[in-house]
Amino acid sequence: MACTETDTKEHIFKIAAQLFAEKGFNGVSMRELSEQSGVSKPTIYYYFGSKEGIYRALLEAGIEHTQADVARIRALNLSVHDELVVIIKEKFRDCREYPEFSKFFISVHMSIEKLTFINDFKQRSDEPMMKLEQLLQRGVESGEFRSDIDIKMAADLLGSTILFHIWRLMESKAANDSDQLAEKIVDTLCNGLRK
Repeated sequence: MACTETDTKEHIFKIAAQLFAEKGFNGVSMRELSEQSGVSKPTIYYYFGSKEGIYRALLEAGIEHTQADVARIRALNLSVHDELVVIIKEKFRDCREYPEFSKFFISVHMSIEKLTFINDFKQRSDEPMMKLEQLLQRGVESGEFRSDIDIKMAADLLGSTILFHIWRLMESKAANDSDQLAEKIVDTLCNGLRK
């Protein structure tokens, strides 16, 4: 069975995400990427142009995926509590189904590498946190949460908690009931936000 162009690009993406997560941008060479993926360097250059092109394409794909998830979940017209639960469940599912991509995006946010081209994506990668702040603000406006909460602090706490549990789920490789964990996280954090 022949591989399609999409299969080849996805395979390169998967290997690149894994290598970048483990070694950082500067620690990965095109030669290593070619060897690890089993795809020739000319083919990789054809699809992505450069190592930076692969990195940028991974970032772009992640941002687009997150934006699509947020829009789809928002369209469900759930309570803020329930929307938060669904968002976290989706993040946990992504972590289970695409662990190399989850590790890559965590490594991007935790990286100390100074990559000038990352600045292009910084504002867009901050959008999910702004959406989370807007969601919490909606909870305040609807009376679901207390009016005196610090929205930014609540979003930071929730975002950090999600990230921590994603990391734990990836590291444990155990079959956890992540849907139940998502509900527990939201219930625990929201109890401090309610009237």
